[in-house]
Amino acid sequence: MSGTSLDGLDLCLTRFWPNEEQWKFEIVEAKTIEYSKEWIESLRNAPNLSAIDLHVLDREFGRLLGELCKSFLESKGQKADLIASHGHTVFHQPERNLSVQIGHGAFIAAASGIDVISDFRSTDTAYGGEGAPLVPMAEKYLFQEHKAFLNVGGIANTSVHKEDGQILGFDICPANQVLNYISKKHFNLEYDKSGKLAKEGKVISDLLEKLNQIDFYSKKPPKSLGREFVEKEVLPLIEVYDNGKDLLRTFNEHMAQQISQSIRDQNIEEPIFLSGGGVYNQTLIDLLDVEGVELFKANDRMIDFKEALCFSLLGLLRIKGIPNCLSSVTGASKDSIGGSHYLA
Repeated sequence: MSGTSLDGLDLCLTRFWPNEEQWKFEIVEAKTIEYSKEWIESLRNAPNLSAIDLHVLDREFGRLLGELCKSFLESKGQKADLIASHGHTVFHQPERNLSVQIGHGAFIAAASGIDVISDFRSTDTAYGGEGAPLVPMAEKYLFQEHKAFLNVGGIANTSVHKEDGQILGFDICPANQVLNYISKKHFNLEYDKSGKLAKEGKVISDLLEKLNQIDFYSKKPPKSLGREFVEKEVLPLIEVYDNGKDLLRTFNEHMAQQISQSIRDQNIEEPIFLSGGGVYNQTLIDLLDVEGVELFKANDRMIDFKEALCFSLLGLLRIKGIPNCLSSVTGASKDSIGGSHYLA
């Protein structure tokens, strides 16, 4: 799993076995590999490349992913039957039936010597869906004891598994993607560790009001967000302010308000399963507590690797010919089996 926050590649080696209507699992090994500064810049600049250069990067990144998977397995003395790769999102424009992730599966397979499932979103967008979120289908099989989920990564998203079997999921608001941008621009830091800088800042009231008035938040699900939304709707609002700590504090407040409102809108009354890098942002956690959001915090391994774990199951479902993308979440005309299969 490679997220929009560019904090690294999450590798999760998982063993699955079926159990009635669930899949049981064991996380055998897991590791996050930070990207080099060169790769961070390459991925960050990917949307600005020419068509030919983007195709070249797609293949180079795929080779990198395959090499990292191979070395990871060798260092642990392990083998894998299949690699399921989300890839790195470059474009996400569901209104144009478009969601593009780089990290070509054929190059992952060639570099690793292992079969690969990649490009999970295209089938859903072909059926008119957003192509995201995809994780709710995996949650259905892996975490039936939980009914509400919140992931705070580059984007904050939620899913709700209702008693009647209906599953809803959608992106809430930009998250670490914006916080990391502010941290890099104002402090030359990749991120605000534990939200300490944000804690020292003050809320910019007029900015908070403008952020909360962005049209996306009044839109009903299904809905999803990408880098383009951040660049068009969010960055122009924050660029006119020059106090980095105040910007971090204000955007944390914005996130907390949008997350809590989404939870109220879905009438969620039980603790929400929290995952993603935002778990370690204590300023955000404190603000969510003030907003009355009750969180279920799993162990660190589950917090860090839940997304990668879920995509490994989505890859397995693809191989088994079982739907791995929910139309109730994405707005597609039907559930689908997404993913391209590359043989090593």
